[in-house]
Amino acid sequence: MSDLPLDSYEQHRIYMVRNFSMQDGDIFCSGFPRANPSRIIAARFPSATIVSAWQENVDFAKLNWPLELVTFHADTLPNKRFRFTLTCVDFEWIWESEWPQLIQS
Repeated sequence: MSDLPLDSYEQHRIYMVRNFSMQDGDIFCSGFPRANPSRIIAARFPSATIVSAWQENVDFAKLNWPLELVTFHADTLPNKRFRFTLTCVDFEWIWESEWPQLIQS
């Protein structure tokens, strides 16, 4: 985490979700602050299990990417797992996984 600039974590920024996918049981997500689209933050959520998912359009590719981030929330669960809720305009996914690992992009 220390390799990312500190302003990547500043509060009160509007973030955009650039990518969200599940591959081999892991969730991959990336985003950027609207004010600086070149500052991409990417994470891998290991051993993910989808709890619920909703999106405006059944075809994931037809969503209006990038999606504006509304909220991102994490709750602690037993056994070093967490429940994450990612809510965007036209999209909400809830999953359980290990704590995310940041990926250099």
